[in-house]
Amino acid sequence: MQIVGIAIAALVALVVTASAALAIWTIWTAWRSPRKVLELHEDMRREDEAPGTHHPLLQNRIIVGLSILGYGVFAFGGINSALFWMPDSWGAFDDDGRWTSYRTMIAITVALWGAIAFTYPLREYCRLKIKDQWRQAASDRETRLPEPR
Repeated sequence: MQIVGIAIAALVALVVTASAALAIWTIWTAWRSPRKVLELHEDMRREDEAPGTHHPLLQNRIIVGLSILGYGVFAFGGINSALFWMPDSWGAFDDDGRWTSYRTMIAITVALWGAIAFTYPLREYCRLKIKDQWRQAASDRETRLPEPR
């Protein structure tokens, strides 16, 4: 029975670590290649997709879900630290009879909602960056001097 508990704890640790890594990767990708982030969120058609067809990929949804969980992990750490002034004696017993402090409850709730909300400005940043790239490419085409004949 103890081995099962250790295996579950190891699995949870692995998922949390993968989520944190995916959150960092998603932010880095938004900076380097914003189109990929919009493709993951299915806001933009993939380059290999024919016009008029749309096939949501399960792997994209898994990556987005795990990256949102990763944002939540980072947010939980920050919010829990920011609520240092709340004593652990403030809290309540949950349905299983375990003590849960209000600091933990607040940090989990705000972190998860904040992680979900963080995806919207991230996607908007990617959209704006792609528009800037398109404008830059268009102005580069217009400002080129005609080649001599």
